[in-house]
Amino acid sequence: MQGLGFAPNQRFIRSREDNRELSDVAFRLQVTDSVDQIENIYWDLVFAYENVRVQNESLAFAQKTLSDTKSRSRLAAWLRLKWCAAQSTVATINRQ
Repeated sequence: MQGLGFAPNQRFIRSREDNRELSDVAFRLQVTDSVDQIENIYWDLVFAYENVRVQNESLAFAQKTLSDTKSRSRLAAWLRLKWCAAQSTVATINRQ
């Protein structure tokens, strides 16, 4: 009479239900991990995009600063030249 009745058969049913629950939990965990990875990849992409944008703005600012500095140095050189010419004119007039 051993093995007859509902109990032995229900053991297999319960075992399959437990395995299905474990599979469901494992699947949910895998989906959650995948979503988390995708979210991290997305934010890494956003960071990289913003980093490139900031670097481009920094480069544009540095180029503008360089251009302005070159212009000012040319102006300063021109003003020194004019000052030297004026000083030379004054010295020439004073000698006469």
